[in-house]
Amino acid sequence: MNRILFSDLDGTLLDNQYQLSETNRKTLRDLIDINVFRVIVTGRSLYSAMKVLKDDFPIDYLIFSTGAGIMNWNTKEIIYKKNISDDLVSSCIEIFLSAKINFMLHKEIPDSHFFSYQYDHQTPEDFDQRLQIYAEFAEPYHSRYHQNQTATQFLSILTPDRFQSVYEHFKERLEKLSMVKTTSPLTGRSLWLEIYAPEVSKGKTSSVLAEILDVSADNTMAVGNDYNDSDLLEWSMNSFVVDNAPQLLKDRYVTVSSNNEDGFSEAVRRWLK
Repeated sequence: MNRILFSDLDGTLLDNQYQLSETNRKTLRDLIDINVFRVIVTGRSLYSAMKVLKDDFPIDYLIFSTGAGIMNWNTKEIIYKKNISDDLVSSCIEIFLSAKINFMLHKEIPDSHFFSYQYDHQTPEDFDQRLQIYAEFAEPYHSRYHQNQTATQFLSILTPDRFQSVYEHFKERLEKLSMVKTTSPLTGRSLWLEIYAPEVSKGKTSSVLAEILDVSADNTMAVGNDYNDSDLLEWSMNSFVVDNAPQLLKDRYVTVSSNNEDGFSEAVRRWLK
């Protein structure tokens, strides 16, 4: 019988220095012998994920961009992708600009690390921090060049007190798009609103891969640490969160040790009992 392990990457499988501990590495390797597919499910773009995952990283599949794409890790072939259509991109841009909300517009897979950006008067500091990290791939938004295109995602960086109103503003106007809440990985203070094509999320894309591999949800395990893991944790029949997760998630799911204390391996041990 085949099973699947789905794990978030940053703050879950990796420690705070973005390193894979030897304990967690051994856990991943040992799963090969008991017919468990090893899948990372990350909010990182493909480019960003490849910066921290070496070719010999012990996994079988990589779900990236919060479910917008799936890569077969052994062959490095992208086997699934979903981009936002050009008409929906245009509709989103109109809303962002008219409501004066900041955004980053990412090109379609596999070039989703390239993006255009637009400030607003309430842009948090990690907007600039992210621009500095990806300076060689970023350019200011201009309607002449960026309006009519497909895209992987929009990202808006918001203060916590502003997040809900912006989320609801978009939800009322573009209900079918997928909208994901994430705690800022740069400061831990602001909230990121990520907008994707319909049916894109960590949970929905994990279910797509499970169907491809002919594994039912009750033979899967999921472990995460943040709000963007919520629908994955809800979908899998065996879900865990690490101790550094928000209290809201810890109240709902089995909690294991933190990402700095090999909580991932603890979760796997509990699952396999």
